[in-house]
Amino acid sequence: MERFDYGTPDGYRFFLELGSAANALKYFADDVPTYRDHMTHPTYDEYWQARNVPKDLVGIAHPVLIVAAWFDAQDFHGPFRMYRALKEKNPANKTTLVVGPWLHGGWARGDGDTLGNIDFGSKTAARYRSDIELPFFNFYLKDKGKLNLAEAVVFETGANQWRDADAWPPKGAQARKLYLQAGGQLSFTQAGSESTRPTTDGTPTDADTYVSDPNKPVPYTAEVTTTEGHVFMVEDQRFVAGRPDVLVYETAPLAENLTIAGPIDVSLNVATTGTDGDWVVKLIDVYPGNAPDPKPNPTNVRMGHFQMLLAGDILRAKFRNSMSAPEPMAPNQPTPLTFTLGDKYHTFLKGHRVMVQIQSSWFPMFDRNPQTFVDIYHAKPSDYQKATQTIFRSTARPSFLTLPVLVSPRR
Repeated sequence: MERFDYGTPDGYRFFLELGSAANALKYFADDVPTYRDHMTHPTYDEYWQARNVPKDLVGIAHPVLIVAAWFDAQDFHGPFRMYRALKEKNPANKTTLVVGPWLHGGWARGDGDTLGNIDFGSKTAARYRSDIELPFFNFYLKDKGKLNLAEAVVFETGANQWRDADAWPPKGAQARKLYLQAGGQLSFTQAGSESTRPTTDGTPTDADTYVSDPNKPVPYTAEVTTTEGHVFMVEDQRFVAGRPDVLVYETAPLAENLTIAGPIDVSLNVATTGTDGDWVVKLIDVYPGNAPDPKPNPTNVRMGHFQMLLAGDILRAKFRNSMSAPEPMAPNQPTPLTFTLGDKYHTFLKGHRVMVQIQSSWFPMFDRNPQTFVDIYHAKPSDYQKATQTIFRSTARPSFLTLPVLVSPRR
């Protein structure tokens, strides 16, 4: 099949000029037969509920090997939902979860030793195929050999080590809140006043604000491309860190290693001058200033203070209470938002920093929110409005990430 001609290598420009998502029907409806269905089902209705696979994982008796990738841009959450559903509905089933530092399907091809500018120190995909996948199917399908797999076999990024665990998340992970603080700081200790009283110009003292303009959305990658790609999942975030519509918070250099293992949850207290809005949160590993550059270095990357994207996700505020029944935001009304960035097993090494970036667009990986309460798929140009976004960080209205910090000895 002939590939679609975008007329430009610049996907950001193409999709910005395209307008709302439904306008793509004239280009892609024939190539993607379900696209029209998606445009007519903008909420979690019966169409999507019928396709929710985990609800049907009942009576599974055969062994299951679930393989996930830490940097899967297409279906990161799916394998973890499958694993949790199998364990809940079939507790006696022999279910094995394997997670490696791969892109979508990366375990089945390539060596798995690098992704973008990140080196994982070994051929992780090759090891999976020879030491996990082949023995699993030989044992269960051919009655050959022995099998001694832990229930969870996961790769710890940062430390670049394979780990075995009796379950996922592993025992010993404790929830710790990492608070957004004044001056772009992050800390496990909460700080701030009890209330958020405005200054004389109306600006909250214990909050940060930025203007989100849907006509100038924050790009998800620095690459000029018309395809989503994969490398952006570990891309250096310095290309957006200086934008006025991106809030940046980071810790001091870590005095010791910090290991997280499990789901990363987000709790924000926000307000907007609009009636809807997107909230994108990214968790980032910031390398020390003297981090060595890779050798060879064909892209001439400088790893000193490299901002490695570790986890990121988006919440469309209209769905804050229900994916089936969207609700508008009340302008200028403080509102709590909670969502998850998904699971990770990662060590922020001593001397590194933990960073959080917050923004209201991630384009064109996600379509623009008009910041007015409308059917976004069919939004008109006049629906797209600037909005001032506020993130509160007082003790009364804190904003924080909950990290699953591993404190017990690892096997």
